[in-house]
Amino acid sequence: MSLDNLVLLCPTHHRLVHEGGFDVQCLDDGAFRFTNPHGLTIRAPKRAEKSSPDTIIVRNDSLGLAIDCETATAHWRGERIDYDNALMVTMASWDSGDTRPEAGPAAGDWNPS
Repeated sequence: MSLDNLVLLCPTHHRLVHEGGFDVQCLDDGAFRFTNPHGLTIRAPKRAEKSSPDTIIVRNDSLGLAIDCETATAHWRGERIDYDNALMVTMASWDSGDTRPEAGPAAGDWNPS
């Protein structure tokens, strides 16, 4: 073992590597490649651009989005969206091996630098 090929992971992602079938590889250039249990490379998330709340409001307005305290209210009975369930369904589609762009992250290597 060498300190040169270690990467710091939160407990959840550490568990996924050791128990969930995910893999981490240290590449020759020092970057890390993360793959899901299907062997598909997980691309790094896009870094959020720096902006002010006003920028987000203007962008939402330009897209016709009216986000307020009622945004996450389901209109059939008035209950709020179950974010846990929504996230689980989204993650299940990513882990399914579905390679369509709308189904999850595209292939690519992650380089934190």
